[in-house]
Amino acid sequence: MKIYKNHDLSRYNTFGLGVKSAYFLEVEQEDDLPRAIETADELTQGNFMFLGGGSNVLFCGDYKGAVIHLAFGGLEFHETGRNQILVEAGAGVSWHDLVTYTTQNGWWGLENLAMIPGSVGAAPIQNIGAYGVEQGDCFESLSGIPLNGPPCTYSKKICDFGYRNSIFKQELKNNFVITRVRYLLETQPNPRLDYQDLKLRFAEAFGKGTGHQPSSNEIANAVADIRRSKLPDPALIGNAGSFFKNPILTKEQAESLKNLHPNMPLFAPKTENDTGSESKTSAAWLIEQCGWKGHRRGAVGVSETHALVLVHYGDGKGEDLWQLAQDIRSSVRMEFGIDLEPEVNPVL
Repeated sequence: MKIYKNHDLSRYNTFGLGVKSAYFLEVEQEDDLPRAIETADELTQGNFMFLGGGSNVLFCGDYKGAVIHLAFGGLEFHETGRNQILVEAGAGVSWHDLVTYTTQNGWWGLENLAMIPGSVGAAPIQNIGAYGVEQGDCFESLSGIPLNGPPCTYSKKICDFGYRNSIFKQELKNNFVITRVRYLLETQPNPRLDYQDLKLRFAEAFGKGTGHQPSSNEIANAVADIRRSKLPDPALIGNAGSFFKNPILTKEQAESLKNLHPNMPLFAPKTENDTGSESKTSAAWLIEQCGWKGHRRGAVGVSETHALVLVHYGDGKGEDLWQLAQDIRSSVRMEFGIDLEPEVNPVL
């Protein structure tokens, strides 16, 4: 474990904001994590946070506490004998590296989640998802450390996954750190190509029957290509991907808004207990209708290619990004009566 004072965090948040933390603890071995927590607690009287890839956090200024950076990795797999593979990854492993590892081995389950920035340890917290799939779909269990108890393992049921949500954003928020995550993957082909972009990409194979069934690796590569075409690369321009969740509407809300805005997109939310009484709409569409797409305000703005992505052009402030987000929310609320919920977590 390494400890730094007044540490630059620009490399540890995908917005690329030049903020600092009073202390920075680099944890490269999982066994050092309990000591890191104890040390951070002593240094800051309990004012500390955990950080992985920094892809879902917005620092609105310097952080006066301690950042514990989870940098330990490790990838391994176990055959289950049921045409399934149990893959286990350390919290510090890059999410895309995990996806690549699984698809290059020909395993199925995570291919639609390629190119999502961030680390494995953060994936269950947000229950990340894309192209019709969520990490919770093939999640098996995770291990971690409660801040007030011994290490433990949580099953899928305990994690209580929902749309971009989990127990770690609710009851256990700021009270549990994930150290290892396990996914149960298929060894037999199981393509999920319902999402329109993927359906079009592989239409020849499944429509005309003249092409071959794509492998999980080919699907992952297609997803990566689609994401690159729509979303700015954080290595080139600071961003955290989708800034807001797609809103869930009641049936009455959806019908009323559809009458007022016939072109408003509506689709069924992905929930395990879908009763047909709710609809989901596109936050990007709402934001674009309010005229925010491509808007720039000094060093911050909204992506020209995707209205759901807030960007940092360099030498800007997190507080300006957060203010822009609040102005967008106010605009959408006034126009549609919908309160957008941020996916990105602000550190105020």
